[in-house]
Amino acid sequence: MNKPTYKFFRQNLDFEFQTQFFWKQIAFDLFFLATIYALYQTSFAVINVFLISTFMFRQFSILHEAVHGLSHSKGKINQVIGVIAGAFCLTPFSAWKTAHLKHHYWTGNLEQDPTFSILKSFEQSSSLKKYAIDFTWRHGIPFFAALQHFNFWIFGIKNSKSFESIFSCIVPISLYVAILSQLDLTNLVISCAGVIVYFRMYEDMVFPQHVGLYSDDDIDHHPQAWEQPHVTRTWYMPSLVEKYVVLNMNYHTEHHLFPDLPWHRLDKAHKLMLQQKEDVNVVGFDWTRNQRQRPFGEVIVPAPSRKKTAA
Repeated sequence: MNKPTYKFFRQNLDFEFQTQFFWKQIAFDLFFLATIYALYQTSFAVINVFLISTFMFRQFSILHEAVHGLSHSKGKINQVIGVIAGAFCLTPFSAWKTAHLKHHYWTGNLEQDPTFSILKSFEQSSSLKKYAIDFTWRHGIPFFAALQHFNFWIFGIKNSKSFESIFSCIVPISLYVAILSQLDLTNLVISCAGVIVYFRMYEDMVFPQHVGLYSDDDIDHHPQAWEQPHVTRTWYMPSLVEKYVVLNMNYHTEHHLFPDLPWHRLDKAHKLMLQQKEDVNVVGFDWTRNQRQRPFGEVIVPAPSRKKTAA
């Protein structure tokens, strides 16, 4: 995509935030939490393994929107929503915001993008570590998701200097203490299982976005918005999952092209690009599952060197 084409798409998309979606999200989340709480009191509590993991990824999607200022039109409310959503998905808002905005700035640059630092360091790992990573990868054990969440917490705690960063850590910790104090052993096991399934969902969603599309050719290259289709993937999912769980995050090329476009219009951006016969790198929802059949070291090999595209 070139710059004039990019401008054409921006001119034909609606970037206005609609508050109605905010209230719909609140209502749906309250219903979700009430259902999880009610099930904990019954013999069907095991269903919460699925509900908790789904709810957590939904909160991660809301966190993602909040980082881009798209959960609410007012900054203060948007930040509070981000902190709360981050608490529910085990992620300190401020730390993730810092890493994610850097990710958008350096997308496609393997050396500079902080999101997949483990991909950069894999080749320098010991044989034992490589074997362990490859084993977890091939068997669907969500090691990377757990490690990335852990690293966000380390970063968040080490850099808790502003009110926002301290608040982003205190709220989740307070929530976890409150929840743990109310769970018996059986429900605690169910909750932990839900977290593990969430981590697996996280990996399955995150890996298709960019893995294998990075280039380590020019470590100082900051890709422009219209260059993003070369280094991102979009993938299709069932429509209900797109709308109510991942908030159209699967339209990832469109999101990187237009990070200020509200989530409920990303599917429209995708349709517009297809109508204009613009190339979009689209894969199926089973992309990660299929890739797990290959050695991890092969999956993460960077793309061939790229030249900077002309404006």
